[in-house]
Amino acid sequence: MWKLKIADGGPWLKSGNNHIGRETWEFDQNNGSSEERDAVDAARAEFEKNRFRTRHSSDILARMQLAKENNFSLDLQKSKYETTANTDLPTVTKIIVLYVTESLGITLSSEHRKEICRYLYNRQEDAYYPHTWLQECLSDCLYSFGEPFLARWPVSYMRRKALQQIAEFLKYEDENSQYICIGAAQKVCAGQLWDVAFAVQAILACNNAEEFGSTLKKAHNFIKASQIVDNPSGDFSRKYRHISKGGWAFQVADQGWQVSDCTAEALKALLMLSKFPSDIVGNQMETYCFHDAVNILLSLQILNMTEIYADIMVEHQ
Repeated sequence: MWKLKIADGGPWLKSGNNHIGRETWEFDQNNGSSEERDAVDAARAEFEKNRFRTRHSSDILARMQLAKENNFSLDLQKSKYETTANTDLPTVTKIIVLYVTESLGITLSSEHRKEICRYLYNRQEDAYYPHTWLQECLSDCLYSFGEPFLARWPVSYMRRKALQQIAEFLKYEDENSQYICIGAAQKVCAGQLWDVAFAVQAILACNNAEEFGSTLKKAHNFIKASQIVDNPSGDFSRKYRHISKGGWAFQVADQGWQVSDCTAEALKALLMLSKFPSDIVGNQMETYCFHDAVNILLSLQILNMTEIYADIMVEHQ
């Protein structure tokens, strides 16, 4: 069975903040009882049967594990199985890259490949906008006539050079995001920073700081530790990257992609916490870290890219 590991790096992972908030899935063939494995298989079958009606996914494996570790019950009938989130574009892209570079079998274990195939099968018609017959026809024509043309010299030479440059960009992105990649929402409980920042604001807005002092201290430390402390490596402007130092990512600091609203909400939570005694909420963040946060927020006002996210959701709650 798959097992969720939290803040546990392992030999293959690197981190700038001791893996705080980072979550990884590891397959252990000895993990779980026969009853638990049967429950997972049943949930998988149920999700597959209803994949066109219930389009969004859930975190049933994580719920089962956390329920077992914390000794509380879980109603599987009210849960939906899926280990990944609600977009398959980064997953498909990675698989294509690994296949083209002939490293699919080397990079991924058989269990990883099995899980990815199951995910892609369940998501194969999960399109934001249904394709028209004209789009399908154009796609078929491009494949049937365009692919042979691109395989001939001199176009094949230019294509090979372009693929090499793309591979360099992909490698740069993987290394700078600690292989989490830009698709942070791919992970279960994806918005750790986002959730924590709003939870802190809600507690303080209800004037319950003293009652939740222990929780606020942990949240305060997590937000401080989740701030991105470095810019992307090298000449990042040539890789079309913006400064990231001082910002916060949607998920964890290791991912490295600053987000304007996450940075704003984290900064707001820290400013609210700074008004309370340190014995209740812990020590406030260093002044220069506040300066870095304000600096990146001001720099991000130059260009607002959020319009590209209009109407991308396949579900609305």
